[in-house]
Amino acid sequence: MASKKKFLQRIRFKYRVSILNENTLEEAFHLRLSRLSVYLITGTFALVSFILLSLLIFFTPIKYFLPGFADSSIRSELMMETMRVDSLTQALDLQQKQMSVIKDILAGNIVLDTVDVDSLEVKNWDNLLLGKSEAEQEFVEEFEREEKYNLGSIAVPKTEMTEVFVKPVKGVIIQPFNPKLNQYGVELAASPSEAVLAALKGTVVMVDYSLKYGYIIGIQHDSGFFSLYKNNERVLKQVGQEVRAGEVIAIVGAKGKQATDSYLHFELWQKGKPVNPADHIIF
Repeated sequence: MASKKKFLQRIRFKYRVSILNENTLEEAFHLRLSRLSVYLITGTFALVSFILLSLLIFFTPIKYFLPGFADSSIRSELMMETMRVDSLTQALDLQQKQMSVIKDILAGNIVLDTVDVDSLEVKNWDNLLLGKSEAEQEFVEEFEREEKYNLGSIAVPKTEMTEVFVKPVKGVIIQPFNPKLNQYGVELAASPSEAVLAALKGTVVMVDYSLKYGYIIGIQHDSGFFSLYKNNERVLKQVGQEVRAGEVIAIVGAKGKQATDSYLHFELWQKGKPVNPADHIIF
């Protein structure tokens, strides 16, 4: 019991802490502290600091850096926010492109499409077949009935479908077809930024670029023909796309530095051999 009283007296015994002026040695400030008061002040400070730090962690995003807080709900929220940022980025890019197009229109940098209205009427030419008239059909049926049991009759093979080609560009021939001079096609003078049309229904099998002819596009047709369009400023189709006869596939390019000097180099091949386009198309 006596030792307990001595312990209480020892921790309650107050010490005087004085701060003296160095020049005059006068007391400027003093503080009376005991061991018990120091323990209480230190414990209270530690407790308050712990409470404030806990509140800061549990009620701020800092808690997500601690193990165990990054659960599945946080991951789903993170995915949703990522998708939202991505959609906002795409919307911003689209708005920037729209603003760029509007600026070009206001500045007069965009030239309107030069497709002729008459060229739109030939989009169904690829389905046009030069069939027999009613009188011819009746004559053929009657002749076949009469010659049905005639052993001397010879079966006539069916004629191939006649293909109707579309003029690829509105212009005149400035360089004709001449394979001896390695000129496997014709060159057609055209207006600047003139639309290039598909000569026949088919599938785009080649899109390329060369320093001599610029952008090049090639179309494979079902009838064994292959059409090649060279010296384009821009190509509007991609490999694998199907096109109709008369459909716009490219924009003709300029021959030299002057934009008014434009032409299209057009080649037509049949079963791997070049043919004269003028034999199939009226230029």
